[in-house]
Amino acid sequence: MSNDRVISYADLSAIENSLRSLDIRLDENNANISIIKKDVQKLNQDLIKLHNDIAEFISYQANQNRLGRAETRIVQIRQEIEKKFGHYDFVRRTIRGVLQANDMGVIREETIKTATEEVMLSTPNYWLAPALVALSSWICNNQELANKAMFEAIRLDNEKTSLLFTLICRRSGRKSASLKWAYRYLAAQDEEAIDRKTMIILDCFSNGLLGADSESRISSILNSWIARLSEKPGFVDKQRQQWVKALSGHLQQVDDNTYAYLATYSPTWDILKNLLSYAALNNTFFYYFKDILEQPVDSEGLVAELDIVLQSLVENFDEEEKPLRKEERLEVLVKEQNGDEAAAKTLFKQEESTLEEKIDFTKLLTNAVLYPDLVNASISTQKIALALSKGWIIDAYRDMVVNYRMNVPLQIELKIKDYTAQTSDGANESEVIKDFLDYANREEARDLAALADPEGEENKIKVFWILAGLGVLICFANPFIGIPVVLIFGIWAFSKQKARAERAERRVELAREYEEFRNKGTEVIRNFMAEVVDYRDEFLTRDQESETVIDLVQAVTTSQYIKHQPDEITRNIKV
Repeated sequence: MSNDRVISYADLSAIENSLRSLDIRLDENNANISIIKKDVQKLNQDLIKLHNDIAEFISYQANQNRLGRAETRIVQIRQEIEKKFGHYDFVRRTIRGVLQANDMGVIREETIKTATEEVMLSTPNYWLAPALVALSSWICNNQELANKAMFEAIRLDNEKTSLLFTLICRRSGRKSASLKWAYRYLAAQDEEAIDRKTMIILDCFSNGLLGADSESRISSILNSWIARLSEKPGFVDKQRQQWVKALSGHLQQVDDNTYAYLATYSPTWDILKNLLSYAALNNTFFYYFKDILEQPVDSEGLVAELDIVLQSLVENFDEEEKPLRKEERLEVLVKEQNGDEAAAKTLFKQEESTLEEKIDFTKLLTNAVLYPDLVNASISTQKIALALSKGWIIDAYRDMVVNYRMNVPLQIELKIKDYTAQTSDGANESEVIKDFLDYANREEARDLAALADPEGEENKIKVFWILAGLGVLICFANPFIGIPVVLIFGIWAFSKQKARAERAERRVELAREYEEFRNKGTEVIRNFMAEVVDYRDEFLTRDQESETVIDLVQAVTTSQYIKHQPDEITRNIKV
């Protein structure tokens, strides 16, 4: 009894102060460790920055070296082109000058004859030289020489010669002759490897610039190409897949902010977003095709454009020049990219694929409909290409619609942290909210139970404080035993008491967190269900628009988009 009295009046403040001092020192050590850790992290960041700076400098220096080589190489290539093919440029300039001078009537026929014959003598194996002689002979009314030169030009390059005189005859208002040259040009084509310049003939055809007979003659060639291609095994499937790929290429992903709750809380969102993007194509293509079919035709602009095409045909590089011209183009791109050869090669490959000379006729039609800028297709040509391709477009479109409809999920998943639920149309909002609140209550009870004090914890703490107090008394008799007893039992009691207080504080904090979780989760579910309803409505509306696209394309015919031009003003060229 006397011992209890002594312990009860014992002064434990010194022990508590020592323990607090020890705790402070531990906190200081932890703070010092955190500072050292931050210093190490900053050092790592500085090393990474130094590494990046060195790599950037090396890359910059390499690009500068490559830039210097590109500038030198461009000069060398151009000198080589001038040496090997400079006389080709002279021919090109001469034929352009003859066309312009004849229009203005400022050059004597004898001058034209002399100039063109000299060109033929200096450049005998270049197709444009005899073509120039044939043109000047027609101007000078020398039919025999014109025919000889024309046959020589055809021998050297049938396609380009036929296309050149198609455009020259059209330019001079000789539609009958233009039609014959156009027919000859198209007859020389392989439907599986069509010259890109065929688009020029299609432009003339669709705008009625080849005369009244053009519809029957040109259409017969186009239809024969399609018929022969359709007979090939697997062609129909390949064409359908080509159009599906082309149509899908116009896909634009839906912004996540459109349905923010679905995007944040639904694992199904990627599927839903992709489906809505495909369904949105219905509206996109309806107005795209409608705009093509209803857009007015600018024939006057096309006539001017065809003169530009004629000029480019005259000025374009020949096959012999292409290797050097390609090398020159790559070096120019390297220069434009400040020496970045990888970027230059990427751009070069893109240009090569875009400007591929020979393509499938059906691919040419596809490009005319969907990528008119790529092939310089006029609006009239787009209309014709759409009419010729409508069967493949409809088949591909139906395939695309069926494919995305097959992926429509019956249930849309909801995930809030570890809680999951499903809904088909948002109608089960109340049931999901109740299930969520039950889940939150179970989780809260489990977490609070994990933070409960161990059984008898409070009594254990009291006992160890008492033992620490006994240690104080022992210190008076034997400090070597008393001090360790005080430290051991005092530190243990203090740490247990501190942990108990932290658990109590954490239980209060946890209860607040779960209350926020319940409130926020309930709000999320309500907004989520509302977005599900809106999404289903929007998807259904957009999906139903697919039939309007099919009906629009189905009604298109080739004949309704062939324009018949009145007689044009005849130019001065006497063909």
